[in-house]
Amino acid sequence: MSFKRITGLFLFLFIGLFSIHLFGIIEENFLASSENFQAENGHSFLPIDNLKNALNTLIKDQKGRVGLFFQELASPRSTISIDDAALFNPASVIKIPVMAVVYAEVEGGNLRLTDTLKITKTNRVGGAGILQFQRPGSVYSVEELIERMIIDSDNTATKMLIEKITPGIINGYMKEWGLTDTFIAESNLLKANGRNFTTPRDMGILLAHIYERKRIPKWASYQMIELLGKQRFRKGIPRYLPKEIHISNKTGTLNGVKHDCGIVFFQESPYVLSIFTSEFSSARKGEELVALLSKEIYEWEKQKNQVEEAPLF
Repeated sequence: MSFKRITGLFLFLFIGLFSIHLFGIIEENFLASSENFQAENGHSFLPIDNLKNALNTLIKDQKGRVGLFFQELASPRSTISIDDAALFNPASVIKIPVMAVVYAEVEGGNLRLTDTLKITKTNRVGGAGILQFQRPGSVYSVEELIERMIIDSDNTATKMLIEKITPGIINGYMKEWGLTDTFIAESNLLKANGRNFTTPRDMGILLAHIYERKRIPKWASYQMIELLGKQRFRKGIPRYLPKEIHISNKTGTLNGVKHDCGIVFFQESPYVLSIFTSEFSSARKGEELVALLSKEIYEWEKQKNQVEEAPLF
């Protein structure tokens, strides 16, 4: 081998080793910069345990029960569970599974959206909604009742649909869909304490099914997401999030009770969030906690995405 070829070989090896060393320095500086960025912004958002700790910090001093289920819908999925298997009176959140079952019955040919139901003296329920003030004999289509139930959280529409489908059929769908801790025995939601129950996890799983069209017809999934996006009560999950982010959610409110469950369509990282609170001195305190927990998760997602999208150099 000639001297010229030996020299060239050594030069090639030297350049290769130098490049590896240089890349190592660049990578080390980038990671250090990332850590500094996190520290300056008050978040260590890459490990999901840090987000869970932040959520627990918000929850720990509350004088009431709190359950939370969070799951990203893009891969790889991050999940947080905080007492997510605890049973709660679902209040109006139960209207999500009622809606889903009505659409499943339509898909199965057992019901049509154009079918009509009558208001009677016995199926009018107080609380949310205007159907309670309609005269007995007033007629509404199944499609109209679904819209009233979700957009206005109408309790009379809910009772009419539950009684049409029957609690037994609804509970059968819950088991089939893997929602083993969700049960309906009472169609009047104002009298449902101790008779209807669910968990934050079950409602989060159901929302994931709706988003992914698992066990849910594709056409019905789009309808449900649209309706949940139109519901009028926006002081929970959406409260502190940017207005341009689409959120399909459903709240539930009773004395000392405030729940909110929804799909947050954040950029390329949509997620489901299900937060239940009960035994608070007022629903307003639970509502504020829901909004703060939602904001913490959104900020974590936003900053995580910023790091993932940042160039190495």
